Amino acid sequence: MNGEALIVRTKVLVPRKRQDLLRRARLVDFIHEHIDRKLILISASAGYGKTSLLIDYAHDTDLPVCWYSLDQADRDPRVFLEYLVASIRERFPQFGGRTLAALQEGVRTEGLRPVVGAMVNEIYDIIPDYFALAIDDFHLAGESDELTALLSFLLRRLPENCHILLASRTTTPGLPIIELMAHQELAGLGNEDLKFTADEIQRLLRQNHNLDLPSKEAERLARQSEGWITAILLTTHTLWKGLLRTMARAQGDDSQIFAYLAREVLEHQAEEVQSFLKGSSVLQRMTPALCDELLGLDNSAEMLTLLEDKNLFVSRLEGDGEDWFRYHLLFQEFLQAKLREETDLYLNLHLNAGSIFEVQEDWDWAIRHYLEAEAYEHAGRLVETVAAWAFKSGRWSSLLSWTESLTGKASPSPWIYFWQSKVFTDSGRLDEAIRALEMAMEGFSEREDQLGTVRAVLEESYLHRLRAEYDQAIAKAEEVLRMTDGDQDGAVVGLAHRYLGICYGLLGQLDEGLAQLEEALGCFERLDDEYNVAMTLHDMGTIHLSVDDEKFLDYSRKALAHWRRLGTKGPLATTLNNIGVGHYRQGRFDEALTALQEALEESQAMGLRRPQAYAQATIGDVHRARREYASAQIAYEEALVLAEEASEGFLVNYLQDALGNLERVLGNYEKAEDLIRSALEKGYEHGSDQEVARSLISQGILLHVGERDEQALRTLRQAVDILQKLGVKQELAKAQFHLASVLLSQRQASEAVLNLEMALDILSHAGFDPLLLDEGTGSRPLLEYVIRERLMAKHAVWLRNLLLRTEPPTELAEITPDEPSSGTLEFLGLGSSVIRRNGKAVEARELRLGAKRMLFFFLAHPVATKEQIVAALWPDLSVAKAHSTFHFYLFQVRRVLGGTDAITYRGGAYRLESRVHVYDVEEFQRALAKAEKARGSERERYLREAVSLYQGDYLEDVYADWTTSLRASLQRQYSRAVEELARHYHQGGRTEEAVKCYRNLLDRDPLREDIHRQVIRGLALMGDHAAAIRQYEELRRTLAEFGAEPSTETLELYEDLLTGAD
Repeated sequence: MNGEALIVRTKVLVPRKRQDLLRRARLVDFIHEHIDRKLILISASAGYGKTSLLIDYAHDTDLPVCWYSLDQADRDPRVFLEYLVASIRERFPQFGGRTLAALQEGVRTEGLRPVVGAMVNEIYDIIPDYFALAIDDFHLAGESDELTALLSFLLRRLPENCHILLASRTTTPGLPIIELMAHQELAGLGNEDLKFTADEIQRLLRQNHNLDLPSKEAERLARQSEGWITAILLTTHTLWKGLLRTMARAQGDDSQIFAYLAREVLEHQAEEVQSFLKGSSVLQRMTPALCDELLGLDNSAEMLTLLEDKNLFVSRLEGDGEDWFRYHLLFQEFLQAKLREETDLYLNLHLNAGSIFEVQEDWDWAIRHYLEAEAYEHAGRLVETVAAWAFKSGRWSSLLSWTESLTGKASPSPWIYFWQSKVFTDSGRLDEAIRALEMAMEGFSEREDQLGTVRAVLEESYLHRLRAEYDQAIAKAEEVLRMTDGDQDGAVVGLAHRYLGICYGLLGQLDEGLAQLEEALGCFERLDDEYNVAMTLHDMGTIHLSVDDEKFLDYSRKALAHWRRLGTKGPLATTLNNIGVGHYRQGRFDEALTALQEALEESQAMGLRRPQAYAQATIGDVHRARREYASAQIAYEEALVLAEEASEGFLVNYLQDALGNLERVLGNYEKAEDLIRSALEKGYEHGSDQEVARSLISQGILLHVGERDEQALRTLRQAVDILQKLGVKQELAKAQFHLASVLLSQRQASEAVLNLEMALDILSHAGFDPLLLDEGTGSRPLLEYVIRERLMAKHAVWLRNLLLRTEPPTELAEITPDEPSSGTLEFLGLGSSVIRRNGKAVEARELRLGAKRMLFFFLAHPVATKEQIVAALWPDLSVAKAHSTFHFYLFQVRRVLGGTDAITYRGGAYRLESRVHVYDVEEFQRALAKAEKARGSERERYLREAVSLYQGDYLEDVYADWTTSLRASLQRQYSRAVEELARHYHQGGRTEEAVKCYRNLLDRDPLREDIHRQVIRGLALMGDHAAAIRQYEELRRTLAEFGAEPSTETLELYEDLLTGAD
């Protein structure tokens, strides 16, 4: 058995950060500040928080962190090395092939040194990132002299991108501590550093026990326990929590502050000022006009100025046309507390404010003020009015806040419950959605509200679909169509058709699904309902996913254009996920991950579980197709949690099937069988033939791998029968492909070839599923047979490409990538930043965005201190975190440039050394310098060269202070070059080219009157007087916008032009 199979994976996974883990910033920052050291040694007795510190750092840093928790079994150096490989592989799945191959020789420790050498070389060759390797509880194995010697050997040869964090109860004397210290490659934390301070004890008890401990008590506890966290935690249960809470409250009671404000501030003001202060405090921000309208005054401007002059806790905020004011938060709370003592006035002012903001269509503040005024009918009316808009524009948090505030208040409209249900539904809170919908249905029934009842039934259909209860969902949608009695233009009818289309698509009845969606699209287009047009286009794309990749992407892109125009984040994330799926299906994995990452970020920002789940699921597919199995498993498992939280039954089923296939690939056949069987059972429960067929294919592959071919044949034939009826082409091709593999193994070659040919006919039109050739499917013999026998000539290229994809994982893992090399590098900074090596763009995984910007910073500032670089690129990071970020990206920059010596550290600064590369900014400036020295046609040639190099302003995609000065300088140089080139053209009689140059300048600065005159003269010379007159009119309009008129020189030119035209 391969040693890798014995790996306990939990030992190499970064532990989750518990909610009760106290963040100890001073210690985490220490690691950040010293992460460039080869070794950070954390050595302390038991119970001082060593492991917690490593976990805290691992979750705080932006660097990849590999984790390894030791136990006594790891004293064996071979086991230790296997786990080191497994640890690194968790974050970098492509790593380890060469190291494990070297380890297979099974020699003693002396012979393991070459294995360490292979590991060091593989880290350098394979891993593009600066990363940390956290080794916890090293004392459990550190008594082994062999192991200590091996780790020492590794430390002496560690590549610059790998940094070890070693936690141990002992100082591990066998390590080369003095040597590392001499080279400033070691940093350490000991007992004294890890002791809990009084402040940390207070924060810990407050965070985990809701206990505010007085400072003196905390100091006593720290002194008595000597900062030992275990002793502290054992002591706290004896503390008198109630008394301590009371003491804490007495120390921080706002009423004492309020009493001071009343006595020393408010009571000393004139009655008119007191009244203004209290009344205006209901506004979060004030203008004189707003205060006048709210309070029925005409002197609010003078009053606000008076308050400002008296320093009465008011701040002025400069605005467009009119300044705004606001009170200091604590003072405003005090004023509001005083105002509440006059209940009627307090309620009336909020009611008035609500009506003011409603007129201004500031719905959120209007509703807030109505609620504060206890004017629930007003608030309910307004929420009912704007709820559809809020929902469609993605303002779900606001909508939910409004509806929850109205629940149970003065018999709210059933529409309040209806919209509350919709927000709960799309947030994945289905149980709450059902309860709210039941309240809405009850209210609609009592009011005999036919429209409301229809909408509620339609929402029931939606909820049934989310629960994968497709038959019930279809029945409810059809009930809606009967209730609407054929109203073909209604939005409700469109939604009913849309829901039917989605359900039929999920059941695999694609033709019926597309027909229903076409009906829906027609309804929404007639209503000019862009939101639902976009939703329907998205759904039509989803149905085509199983039939035609190009149509799938085409519909998805159309939907995306609508979402970007509408600015609707939730559906935008869902459609981005669809586009990611399309790119993935076409094998364009980098583009897929770009779209999926944007989908994930958009949905995370909105707190939306469903689109997050779908994005993570597809990310898992991409990693699985790339054979990055650890990453795939993490993505799938995260997606499964999200899908279950969102009650997304279809996706839960898909993920269980995907995880089952992943376990099969990893050789965990029993676990694979359990997962796939569970997915199959759920497919039958959902009544979805498509889900059933998908799991039957997975089950058939697993049976074939387990050499149960007769069962595999029956299972795969069943899947083929179902999919032929459904017309789901890509799944059908997958089933026929694997059926062919089983048939060949049963020596039924002719039927095998027939099924393979049918599968390839589909794939050549519908597109290739990257997971068709998942590892361990047993398909290689089939492809080798067909190629060897020279069958299916029309698919020869496809067959050879497919065969290449079936390389065994060990062979693939042992392929050594090219040595990192700078090659011929091109840096393009004029326009959006681009870096190319040998004509091809450097991939994002090799050079992340931060490293790319650092590289361009070095090109602009070849000598700079770390502090200057950090201030320019990451001004908002803490000093500690900036240190680790700097070294993370510096490593990538050096790697792209060809090595450590590409950027050196001398004299307190980092220096970009002279390298062979092409930099368009330098080329542009070099051409201008040559033009400066040249004359005549040679000068013109260099000017043309410079102008052609200028593809846009400097680093258009980078908005940072450090780019501003150089960007402006280059803009001026470019404008001067274009202007001079235009003069050369003009003098040479090439008037049309001169005019193009001048117009180029006007595109950049339309107020250049002298350039307008040159265009006018040029057009006149070309005989196009009408165009020349239009140019003058354009100039006149442009100047008029700034309150200016054409100069005398321009007017005279215009008069000459008119005379000439006559």
